[in-house]
Amino acid sequence: MANEMMNVIIIFIISIYVLISILMFIGLHCGSKKKNRKLHNFSVVVAVKNEATVIENLLKSLIRIDYPKEMLEIIIVDNGSNDNTGDIVSKFCEKYDYFTFIKAENKSNNKLKGKSYALQQGIFKSKGEIILVADGDCKVPPSWVRSYNSKFDKKIGLIAGNLSLIEKNRKASLFVKIQALDWIFLQSIAVGTTGINLPVSMIGGNFAIRRETYNDIGGFEKLGFSITEDMQLIQAVSKNKKWKVLYSSDNDLLVDTLPPVKFSEFIKQRKRWVMGSTDVSVWGIFLQITAVINHLLIIFGFLLPVSKLLLLGGILGIFSVDFILLFRQLARFKMKRLLFYFFHFELFYIFYTFIFLPVVLFSKKVEWKGEEYKV
Repeated sequence: MANEMMNVIIIFIISIYVLISILMFIGLHCGSKKKNRKLHNFSVVVAVKNEATVIENLLKSLIRIDYPKEMLEIIIVDNGSNDNTGDIVSKFCEKYDYFTFIKAENKSNNKLKGKSYALQQGIFKSKGEIILVADGDCKVPPSWVRSYNSKFDKKIGLIAGNLSLIEKNRKASLFVKIQALDWIFLQSIAVGTTGINLPVSMIGGNFAIRRETYNDIGGFEKLGFSITEDMQLIQAVSKNKKWKVLYSSDNDLLVDTLPPVKFSEFIKQRKRWVMGSTDVSVWGIFLQITAVINHLLIIFGFLLPVSKLLLLGGILGIFSVDFILLFRQLARFKMKRLLFYFFHFELFYIFYTFIFLPVVLFSKKVEWKGEEYKV
C-alpha cells in the first residue's frame, strides 16, 4: 500500500514538471508579432565596475550599432571602480559626441546601492524614449537597437533579450559550454513564462524599458534596493496592467557576455540570483520548488520505496522536456552543437541544485562586484 501511494506521489510530481514544461514550450512561441516602424530615441545605459580587462569589447561593439546616431545616446556609469575602467571609458567617450561618461555621485542620501544605484544615475541623465541596458562585460550586435525598436508597439513597456556565454566561432572549455546550456535553459523558462503572461525573471544585461513605463512604476527610487534589480523590474512592470512585457528570442537581440571562469565565481553568481529570487511571485516560487524537487528526485528517488521502472520512466520524461526546451532555443540561436553536452548539463544542474540548498539556507550574505550584501 505504501509503495502504491509513493508511486502515485512520484507520478504526480513528475507530471507537474512535464505539464509546466509544455506550458513553457507554448510560451516560447508566443509574443508580439507586430512590427513597429516608428524610430524611437534610445538611451543605452551601462553600469560598470572594475571592467578594465573587458570593457573595450563592449565599447567597440557599441560604436558599430546600426541606428541613426542623432537618435542614440550612450551613457556609461562608473560605479566606484578601483581599477582603470574609468580612464579607459572616459578617453573613449571623448571621441564620440553621442557617448557620455559619468561617475555615480555620492550616495549617502540614496537608499539604493550596487547596480540599481548606478542605473538610476544613468537613467536620470538620459533623455531617450526607450532606455536600453547592457552590462560592462557584454558585446552587442550591430542590429541590437534597431531590432528592439521594431518590437516596441504602443502597449509594450519592457522587452528582454537573451544572453549567450559563447560567441560564434569561439572555442570554450567544457565548464563554459555547460554554463552556456544552463543559461539558455534558464532563459527559455523566462521566455516561456512571459509568453503565457506570467513573467518571473530576466537577466539584466540585455533589456529595454520605455521611459514612460519606468516613470509609471516609480523607477528604482520607488522599487528600492535589490540584489537582482532585473528581476525586480520585470515583476514591477508585469504588475502594472497598463503595460505588456515581451521576452524576445530574436537572434538579432542576442548579446554575448562572459561566463564565470572559476566554480567559486559561478556559486557567487547563482547565490545572488537565488537569494534575489525570494521577491518573485508565488508562481515563480512554485516553479523553483518544482524544479528543485524533480531534480533532487533523480538523486534520491532510487532510495524510495517506488517502482524503479516507473522512476526511470519519470527521469526520462524530465530529461525529454528539458531537451525539447533547449533544442527550441538553441535552434533559434544556431547553437545546436551545444546539445552534444546535454547530459553534462543535466548532471551539473542536478549537482549544483543539491549543493545549493545548504548554501541558501545557512548563509544570508551575497558578495558581488567586490561588495557584500545582506539579504
